[in-house]
Amino acid sequence: MAIVAGSVATLAQPVWAKGARVERLGGQPLVGSVALVTSLDEQMAYRWAFEATVWSMPALGIYGVRNGFLTATPMKESDIAAFSAPAMCVLRGT
Repeated sequence: MAIVAGSVATLAQPVWAKGARVERLGGQPLVGSVALVTSLDEQMAYRWAFEATVWSMPALGIYGVRNGFLTATPMKESDIAAFSAPAMCVLRGT
């Protein structure tokens, strides 16, 4: 999977491939590009796995903050933490 950086205007510009001017039209692949997956089932499984990974990231972050509070402070289950200032990350050397 390739990540392309740039604005929408940049991506709408013609792409030069092998000296020939090739237009990106309607999200179709460039001339000469090769499919990375050979079957629809494989592509769907990859997409589901990727989406599950991306969507689980916020939950894992919240779980990490919770575990940090339970281990580094005298907090217990069902306690509520209130911040008087923004939380700052403190890096400690080992």
